[in-house]
Amino acid sequence: MSKHLKAVQGIREQIARKVRDAAALRTASPSKSEALQALRARLDADELTMARRIEYGDPSRYLDALLSIDGKRAELGPLLAVLIGTDRIIAALTKHLTAMPGPDAAERAALADTLDAEVFALGVEEELQIVAAERLGERIARRGDADPRAVLAV
Repeated sequence: MSKHLKAVQGIREQIARKVRDAAALRTASPSKSEALQALRARLDADELTMARRIEYGDPSRYLDALLSIDGKRAELGPLLAVLIGTDRIIAALTKHLTAMPGPDAAERAALADTLDAEVFALGVEEELQIVAAERLGERIARRGDADPRAVLAV
């Protein structure tokens, strides 16, 4: 195996790893702060909905619906939000979110963008190795998913 082919294979392994890492960052679960923010927004909306129903005089029909939706599920979020308040629910649930790892959405996007830039640089390096091998009469197939910008940059 030539040194150029060996170099290209190493570069391709790095590219595959970085592409996987960037994809994982883009599809990662929300961070603890994002989960709490979404939970607060949902509970605030539920509390407002329930408070309005109570204010307009007929919470009993709504409560019946909450406690048996198709006989399968109880939707207690709105009821708890109005009875004990969003802040107390958030405080109680926060202890269960302590193990949520990872950066927030902006940090994940920035990390993924950094990996994309590294993949591009590796693509240019890969193309340089392929061109060097071709000059010596060796043929190394280009990847079908190679970034055309990297190929044309050389």
